[in-house]
Amino acid sequence: DKFSLDNGSETIVAIHPWTSDNVKKWPVQSFYKLAERIITELKLNIVIVGSSDEAAKSKKLFKDFSGKLLDLTGKTNLPELAAVLRRCACLVTADSGPMHLAASVGTPVIALFRNDMPGKTAKRWGPWGEGHVVLEAADLRKISVEEVFEQLNKVGIRS
Repeated sequence: DKFSLDNGSETIVAIHPWTSDNVKKWPVQSFYKLAERIITELKLNIVIVGSSDEAAKSKKLFKDFSGKLLDLTGKTNLPELAAVLRRCACLVTADSGPMHLAASVGTPVIALFRNDMPGKTAKRWGPWGEGHVVLEAADLRKISVEEVFEQLNKVGIRS
């Protein structure tokens, strides 16, 4: 059975593993491993968000998590995505539109940014507001799943 976004008592973590600029992308396998840890260790549910361009990739990548993962990639318009993100305890993403949308509806964000590209840094493009975490590296592959997993605690998600 799939979990429901309508059940307000469940803690849900949103993951947006896609970005329009490959140079700003955390490896999708890292997002997969993070989802796996959140589901198995924290016993929490995951919702994957993204545009219809990523729907096929998302369905293939996250097929192993039936019941604990809801893949909404390509299935929401902007107002629906805002409502989904508002319902989640946090969003894990690279620099992306959903990052800004989550911040605007008050959902804490764990944002992954490169710090070696003037004009594209988190200082300029990161999530606005309080309660967000930004992890930065010149090469996003250097940010480990463990580092991101540990940040869940900082945004209020406890095991």
